[in-house]
Amino acid sequence: MAGTSNDLLKATSRSFYLTLRVLPAAVRSQIGLAYLLARTTDTIADTELVRWNNGLTRSNDCASAFKARPPHR
Repeated sequence: MAGTSNDLLKATSRSFYLTLRVLPAAVRSQIGLAYLLARTTDTIADTELVRWNNGLTRSNDCASAFKARPPHR
């Protein structure tokens, strides 16, 4: 995984980060990013600092941004 996302994953969940080593190198980055996306949406859903409707909108915005970007090859 590229520097920043790799560092973020390591800081966010060291145990998950360490288990990525057992996966084929070709899918590690995608799995790591999917995990970070899941953690982000879970944090938005669980926070009391953001109203539920606003959090849902932010989650949908994030999902739309991922769908709009062509895959990196």
